[in-house]
Amino acid sequence: MASLSNHPGLARETAAQDRARHDDLRVEEQLARQKLERSMWRRMIPLLGPVRGRIAAVALVETVLVGFVFLRPWLIRNMIDRGLARAGDTWSWSPRIVGAMAVLLAVCWVARFALAALSQYLAGTAALTVLA
Repeated sequence: MASLSNHPGLARETAAQDRARHDDLRVEEQLARQKLERSMWRRMIPLLGPVRGRIAAVALVETVLVGFVFLRPWLIRNMIDRGLARAGDTWSWSPRIVGAMAVLLAVCWVARFALAALSQYLAGTAALTVLA
């Protein structure tokens, strides 16, 4: 009797049949006695419904975070351009402008860290809700 390795066409056909038998989705479809939806997005949309507010809040917080990232160079530019001035061979500075820009930079940093923590919390709780 010849082995399967001597008949490549037969070996491929047998392997294909084995893969088809072990296809999880096909087994599930057979057990459910109906065709199962394969589209990930259509199955995910109902799961996201209960957390859509958190998802929107994460998007809003991330947008504000981007605003703070773009605000920092503007504050530094103002600190240098308006707070420092060259008068001949000497430099002068405006403590009021430099101080205000430094305080705003500090507020920016604190706000960024607080908003990043809030964003992580909202995204994490939304993900756990979807998984549950």
